[in-house]
Amino acid sequence: MAVKISLAKSILVLIYPIIIFSGCRSVDITSREDFDKLNEIRQIEYVYALNEGIKYRIIGDYENAYYYLKRSLNIFPFSDVANYELSYVYFVAGEKENATEYAGRALELDPENRWYYLHLAGIYRELDDFDNAINVYYSALEYFPGEIDLFMTLGAMLGYTERYDEAILVYNRAQEITGINEKISLSRKSIYMETGQYEKAHEEIIGLIDKFPLEPAYHGVLAELYSEMEMFSEALESYRTVFRLDPENGMAQLSVAEFYLRTGKFDEAVHYLVNAFRNPGIEYSDKAQVLRALIYDESINNRDINDIMMLGRLLVDEYPGYNTARIILAEYHIQSGQYEESVPVLLELYENDTGNIIIAEQLISVLSFLEKNDKIVEIGPKLVNSFPGSGIIVYFTGNAFNSKELRDEAIELLTEAAGNENIELEMRSHIFALLGDIYNNKEEFELSDQYFKMSLDADGNNIVAMNNHAYYLALRGEKLDRALELSRIAVDSEPGNSAFLDTYAWVLYNLGEYDEALSYIEKAYQYTGSERYEIVKHYGQILIQLGRNEEAEIYFIKARDLADDEEEIEILLETVRKKL
Repeated sequence: MAVKISLAKSILVLIYPIIIFSGCRSVDITSREDFDKLNEIRQIEYVYALNEGIKYRIIGDYENAYYYLKRSLNIFPFSDVANYELSYVYFVAGEKENATEYAGRALELDPENRWYYLHLAGIYRELDDFDNAINVYYSALEYFPGEIDLFMTLGAMLGYTERYDEAILVYNRAQEITGINEKISLSRKSIYMETGQYEKAHEEIIGLIDKFPLEPAYHGVLAELYSEMEMFSEALESYRTVFRLDPENGMAQLSVAEFYLRTGKFDEAVHYLVNAFRNPGIEYSDKAQVLRALIYDESINNRDINDIMMLGRLLVDEYPGYNTARIILAEYHIQSGQYEESVPVLLELYENDTGNIIIAEQLISVLSFLEKNDKIVEIGPKLVNSFPGSGIIVYFTGNAFNSKELRDEAIELLTEAAGNENIELEMRSHIFALLGDIYNNKEEFELSDQYFKMSLDADGNNIVAMNNHAYYLALRGEKLDRALELSRIAVDSEPGNSAFLDTYAWVLYNLGEYDEALSYIEKAYQYTGSERYEIVKHYGQILIQLGRNEEAEIYFIKARDLADDEEEIEILLETVRKKL
């Protein structure tokens, strides 16, 4: 049913907190004077649209993000944040010219925002327009002359475009600020290596070692230099020097592992990676980055994947407080939107550790997100038996049974879980509401109403349950005053939710309040409802009651294009055409 709200995607976001770094500050108003010219309602509409746009952008729903961000700019075009966010959406959609335009607008509106420079330059880099990207960084340095990272990135781009002399000058400017600096020396070393000036590259590193002879890191840098020059014996000797100075040097462990990977000695690399992953001196984020790098490494073959899995489990063992660590091998696929590819990895992880509730919840959440109900029906009961206190597993398993019209099985499973006080109350509220859905579909309306009441008793803020119950009451033409009350709360909570607006309109329709129903169905249609069959159909039905039959016919024709089964809409079309 079109207006029923599924929890699959929202729960997925909770279980997979994929953070998309935007660099953007919180919602702000750049031009206060222009903003104050808007009346209060328009200000509220702007803030709502902007927040909705950012929300949808974060969860990857770029169509809705685009709609709300454009709406926010139509209300207040001087918003640097909205321009930036819309640029991001265009960028993800591959419309990089539009992304450039809106990124430029954001920067014009707030030229003191460091992230806007980085974003615009990043787009230019994606367009292979390095000249403009370089110019953006030069402009950024006018506002942020002490930002060494800007110098470093600018120098890197100059090196990439083979403007080597200019890059050296930029690095020299940076060193005037910092003094002798490892990153700067390494960057100059890379340029010297690229241009065949190996002696100068060597001098850069030796200069660091001469100044800091007991610093293991610089001997490690020298080892990496020798490795790049394929002077492998010298590289190993430098690594030995590092370990003599600091036997537990974690970064050297990672570096020598990379050296062995480069030379095709995977087993030796794994040995050092095991030591590195057990080393408390290395940040968790650095270890995770190495694990992800292995996944990206095209030289890793199927034989080696078990070793990578072992490293992932080792990372979990070393950091038991990190709840998402066991799925780190699947994280790449999920972050890339490759949910299908994540499934076999998650299945393998679960098979290797069937007692891990985090893996089990992640697995069933991805399966539900992908609507793989057959697979959930297959493995869900086993997961429920293993983790009876997981409301997430119970809910998605019951929902899959319901979707496959195995309603008796769903009821048995959900009813048992509904009495499990180990499941948090908010999740039990959703389980009660799902039972209400199922009993409504079975036309056992008294039980349906009972479970919706239990849902709201458990969580009085469950607006999804309110909306669905109100809609079912409206369909039955029963308790319409109660339906109106529930639906009103849902609409007030999310005034831009087209499903909630549609429910409210349909309750009003059943109360005979056709003019008011029309105003709400118009809003529902406006807020992404134009692609939903039930909403478009309801629009036509309300118009009939107002005597606007020609318009009703138009909406029924639109609804027919959206219908899975055209029989119902054909009857409505026949009815309205008799009135013309």
